[in-house]
Amino acid sequence: MGLNRSSPIPYGTSAKKVLDAAPEWVLAEHGGPYVFNAEDYRRRVKWGEAAGQACDALCVSGSHLRDWTPHRLAAEPTLQRANPGANFTVKLTLAGTSVKAEDVRINLPGRGRFADRSLTLRSQPGQEQSTTLTIPLAADTAPGRHVFSVIVADSTGCEPVDAFFAVDVAAK
Repeated sequence: MGLNRSSPIPYGTSAKKVLDAAPEWVLAEHGGPYVFNAEDYRRRVKWGEAAGQACDALCVSGSHLRDWTPHRLAAEPTLQRANPGANFTVKLTLAGTSVKAEDVRINLPGRGRFADRSLTLRSQPGQEQSTTLTIPLAADTAPGRHVFSVIVADSTGCEPVDAFFAVDVAAK
């Protein structure tokens, strides 16, 4: 049962995998090992589907996987090193958690360490969209760790996305 404590739909999908496998024993639950019970897992699958639909009904976009996922956008690598005046690269990946295609505006405020960046990625349902940016670090950037937020905005305004990356700048 790999996705316990996740959103209802991934939980139900995970329960379906266990149901399809029909093992004699389930070893990875919090309460300890137990004998597999197909009826219990059929209830878990139904709960995941019903709870997912109920959660979707509460959301502005119609998808709780989109609205309640603070990590819908990832910036990688999370931590890297660069010298002042050198380039560094960051890959932005947008999860396709929307129920329909949408343009998602992404802003990277450079805070004087690099020129502010702004771009748009097209989110497609069920598909990830990625882009890699090469960013020149300002030559006068002070040594130390610099953390940069990635701000996401869709047609409704800013999203509560928790994306960031950090650059450790070496001394000249």
